[in-house]
Amino acid sequence: PIAQTKDVLLMENKKNGLQEFLATLSPVPCDGTVGAAVMNCNPFTKGHRYLIETAAKECDRLYVFVLSEDKSYFSTEDRMAMVQLGVADLPNVEVDSSSELLADYAKRRGSCVIVKGLRAGSDFENEFQMALINHKINQELDTVFLTAEHQFTYLSSSMVKELAFYNVELSGFLPDAIIPDVQKRIYELRQGGNPK
Repeated sequence: PIAQTKDVLLMENKKNGLQEFLATLSPVPCDGTVGAAVMNCNPFTKGHRYLIETAAKECDRLYVFVLSEDKSYFSTEDRMAMVQLGVADLPNVEVDSSSELLADYAKRRGSCVIVKGLRAGSDFENEFQMALINHKINQELDTVFLTAEHQFTYLSSSMVKELAFYNVELSGFLPDAIIPDVQKRIYELRQGGNPK
Protein backbone atom coordinates (compact mmCIF):
# COMPACT_ATOMS: atom_id res chain seq x y z
CA PRO A 1 0.00 0.00 0.00
CA ILE A 2 0.99 3.63 -0.58
CA ALA A 3 -0.82 4.84 2.54
CA GLN A 4 -3.15 3.22 5.03
CA THR A 5 -5.34 4.15 7.99
CA LYS A 6 -7.62 1.94 10.01
CA ASP A 7 -10.45 2.48 7.51
CA VAL A 8 -8.87 3.48 4.18
CA LEU A 9 -6.11 2.07 2.01
CA LEU A 10 -4.45 3.93 -0.88
CA MET A 11 -2.89 1.46 -3.29
CA GLU A 12 -0.75 1.63 -6.37
CA ASN A 13 -2.78 0.80 -9.46
CA LYS A 14 -1.31 -2.51 -10.56
CA LYS A 15 -2.48 -5.78 -12.00
CA ASN A 16 -4.38 -7.81 -9.38
CA GLY A 17 -4.01 -4.99 -6.84
CA LEU A 18 -7.69 -4.89 -5.90
CA GLN A 19 -7.80 -8.68 -5.67
CA GLU A 20 -4.74 -8.68 -3.38
CA PHE A 21 -6.37 -6.08 -1.15
CA LEU A 22 -9.66 -7.96 -0.93
CA ALA A 23 -7.79 -11.12 0.09
CA THR A 24 -6.45 -9.27 3.16
CA LEU A 25 -9.88 -8.29 4.45
CA SER A 26 -11.50 -10.18 7.28
CA PRO A 27 -14.45 -12.25 6.04
CA VAL A 28 -17.54 -10.14 5.49
CA PRO A 29 -21.01 -11.25 4.36
CA CYS A 30 -20.49 -10.54 0.64
CA ASP A 31 -21.71 -12.71 -2.21
CA GLY A 32 -18.34 -13.31 -3.88
CA THR A 33 -16.37 -10.17 -4.62
CA VAL A 34 -19.00 -7.54 -5.23
CA GLY A 35 -17.91 -3.98 -5.89
CA ALA A 36 -19.61 -0.67 -6.48
CA ALA A 37 -18.02 1.99 -8.68
CA VAL A 38 -19.56 5.43 -8.18
CA MET A 39 -19.58 8.18 -10.80
CA ASN A 40 -21.75 10.86 -12.35
CA CYS A 41 -20.79 10.19 -16.02
CA ASN A 42 -21.89 13.56 -17.32
CA PRO A 43 -20.93 12.39 -19.97
CA PHE A 44 -19.31 8.95 -19.75
CA THR A 45 -15.64 9.24 -20.79
CA LYS A 46 -12.79 6.88 -21.60
CA GLY A 47 -11.51 7.61 -18.08
CA HIS A 48 -14.73 6.22 -16.62
CA ARG A 49 -14.42 3.22 -18.91
CA TYR A 50 -10.85 2.57 -17.75
CA LEU A 51 -11.88 2.64 -14.08
CA ILE A 52 -14.80 0.26 -14.65
CA GLU A 53 -12.78 -2.13 -16.79
CA THR A 54 -9.96 -2.26 -14.22
CA ALA A 55 -12.34 -2.87 -11.30
CA ALA A 56 -14.41 -5.42 -13.24
CA LYS A 57 -11.34 -7.61 -13.73
CA GLU A 58 -11.06 -7.94 -9.96
CA CYS A 59 -14.74 -8.36 -9.03
CA ASP A 60 -17.19 -11.20 -9.59
CA ARG A 61 -19.85 -8.52 -9.97
CA LEU A 62 -19.44 -4.76 -10.29
CA TYR A 63 -22.30 -2.31 -9.93
CA VAL A 64 -21.77 1.05 -11.58
CA PHE A 65 -23.69 3.46 -9.39
CA VAL A 66 -24.63 6.50 -11.49
CA LEU A 67 -25.37 9.40 -9.18
CA SER A 68 -28.99 10.40 -9.60
CA GLU A 69 -28.80 13.88 -8.11
CA ASP A 70 -26.58 15.21 -10.89
CA LYS A 71 -29.00 16.63 -13.48
CA SER A 72 -26.73 18.90 -15.54
CA TYR A 73 -26.79 18.38 -19.33
CA PHE A 74 -27.76 14.70 -19.31
CA SER A 75 -30.59 13.10 -17.34
CA THR A 76 -29.91 10.14 -15.07
CA GLU A 77 -31.55 7.86 -17.65
CA ASP A 78 -29.38 9.29 -20.46
CA ARG A 79 -26.21 8.85 -18.40
CA MET A 80 -27.15 5.28 -17.49
CA ALA A 81 -27.77 4.52 -21.18
CA MET A 82 -24.34 5.97 -22.08
CA VAL A 83 -22.63 3.81 -19.46
CA GLN A 84 -24.52 0.71 -20.62
CA LEU A 85 -23.34 1.33 -24.20
CA GLY A 86 -19.80 1.96 -23.00
CA VAL A 87 -19.54 -1.26 -20.94
CA ALA A 88 -21.69 -3.60 -23.03
CA ASP A 89 -18.74 -5.98 -23.49
CA LEU A 90 -18.22 -6.44 -19.73
CA PRO A 91 -20.64 -9.21 -18.66
CA ASN A 92 -20.09 -8.84 -14.90
CA VAL A 93 -20.95 -5.12 -14.87
CA GLU A 94 -24.43 -3.85 -14.05
CA VAL A 95 -25.39 -0.18 -14.38
CA ASP A 96 -27.72 1.16 -11.73
CA SER A 97 -28.84 4.38 -10.07
CA SER A 98 -30.43 5.25 -6.78
CA SER A 99 -31.15 8.26 -4.62
CA GLU A 100 -30.15 6.40 -1.44
CA LEU A 101 -26.87 6.85 0.41
CA LEU A 102 -23.99 4.99 -1.19
CA ALA A 103 -23.27 3.03 2.00
CA ASP A 104 -26.89 1.87 2.12
CA TYR A 105 -26.91 1.04 -1.58
CA ALA A 106 -23.73 -1.03 -1.23
CA LYS A 107 -25.21 -2.94 1.71
CA ARG A 108 -28.43 -3.67 -0.20
CA ARG A 109 -26.40 -4.94 -3.19
CA GLY A 110 -24.07 -7.07 -1.05
CA SER A 111 -21.04 -4.99 -1.98
CA CYS A 112 -18.13 -4.97 0.44
CA VAL A 113 -15.95 -2.56 -1.52
CA ILE A 114 -16.45 0.83 -3.16
CA VAL A 115 -14.14 1.61 -6.06
CA LYS A 116 -13.30 5.27 -6.66
CA GLY A 117 -11.02 6.80 -9.26
CA LEU A 118 -8.39 9.45 -8.55
CA ARG A 119 -7.04 11.64 -11.33
CA ALA A 120 -4.89 13.90 -9.18
CA GLY A 121 -3.99 14.57 -5.58
CA SER A 122 -6.69 17.22 -5.44
CA ASP A 123 -9.33 14.46 -5.76
CA PHE A 124 -8.03 12.61 -2.72
CA GLU A 125 -9.06 14.93 0.13
CA ASN A 126 -12.79 14.84 -0.64
CA GLU A 127 -12.79 11.15 -1.56
CA PHE A 128 -10.90 10.24 1.62
CA GLN A 129 -13.48 12.07 3.72
CA MET A 130 -16.34 10.30 1.91
CA ALA A 131 -14.62 6.92 2.42
CA LEU A 132 -14.46 7.51 6.16
CA ILE A 133 -18.11 8.56 6.30
CA ASN A 134 -19.24 5.53 4.27
CA HIS A 135 -17.28 3.20 6.54
CA LYS A 136 -18.80 4.85 9.60
CA ILE A 137 -22.30 4.21 8.21
CA ASN A 138 -21.51 0.68 7.00
CA GLN A 139 -18.67 -0.96 8.98
CA GLU A 140 -18.34 -3.81 6.45
CA LEU A 141 -17.67 -1.41 3.58
CA ASP A 142 -14.15 -0.54 2.44
CA THR A 143 -13.06 1.96 -0.22
CA VAL A 144 -10.35 1.29 -2.78
CA PHE A 145 -8.89 4.16 -4.81
CA LEU A 146 -7.60 3.43 -8.31
CA THR A 147 -5.34 6.00 -9.89
CA ALA A 148 -6.01 7.00 -13.48
CA GLU A 149 -3.71 5.93 -16.26
CA HIS A 150 -1.51 8.82 -17.41
CA GLN A 151 -3.54 9.39 -20.58
CA PHE A 152 -6.70 10.01 -18.52
CA THR A 153 -5.36 12.19 -15.69
CA TYR A 154 -6.41 15.38 -17.50
CA LEU A 155 -9.77 14.01 -18.67
CA SER A 156 -12.97 15.29 -17.08
CA SER A 157 -16.61 15.34 -18.10
CA SER A 158 -16.61 19.14 -17.88
CA MET A 159 -13.68 19.38 -20.29
CA VAL A 160 -15.36 16.98 -22.72
CA LYS A 161 -18.60 19.01 -22.68
CA GLU A 162 -16.60 22.16 -23.45
CA LEU A 163 -14.83 20.45 -26.35
CA ALA A 164 -18.11 19.05 -27.69
CA PHE A 165 -19.67 22.51 -27.52
CA TYR A 166 -16.97 23.73 -29.93
CA ASN A 167 -17.27 20.71 -32.27
CA VAL A 168 -13.89 19.20 -31.38
CA GLU A 169 -13.33 15.58 -32.49
CA LEU A 170 -14.29 13.45 -29.45
CA SER A 171 -12.93 10.01 -30.32
CA GLY A 172 -9.89 10.48 -28.07
CA PHE A 173 -12.10 11.29 -25.08
CA LEU A 174 -15.31 9.23 -25.34
CA PRO A 175 -16.10 5.62 -26.26
CA ASP A 176 -17.14 5.59 -29.93
CA ALA A 177 -20.57 4.11 -29.15
CA ILE A 178 -21.72 7.19 -27.23
CA ILE A 179 -20.26 10.02 -29.34
CA PRO A 180 -23.42 10.51 -31.48
CA ASP A 181 -25.62 10.81 -28.37
CA VAL A 182 -23.29 13.35 -26.77
CA GLN A 183 -23.01 15.39 -29.96
CA LYS A 184 -26.78 15.43 -30.38
CA ARG A 185 -27.37 16.59 -26.81
CA ILE A 186 -24.70 19.30 -27.00
CA TYR A 187 -26.17 20.48 -30.31
CA GLU A 188 -29.58 20.82 -28.63
CA LEU A 189 -28.02 22.84 -25.81
CA ARG A 190 -25.78 25.00 -27.99
CA GLN A 191 -28.53 27.58 -28.48
CA GLY A 192 -28.48 28.33 -24.75
CA GLY A 193 -24.83 29.53 -24.39
CA ASN A 194 -21.62 28.06 -23.02
CA PRO A 195 -21.63 24.81 -21.03
CA LYS A 196 -21.53 24.96 -17.24
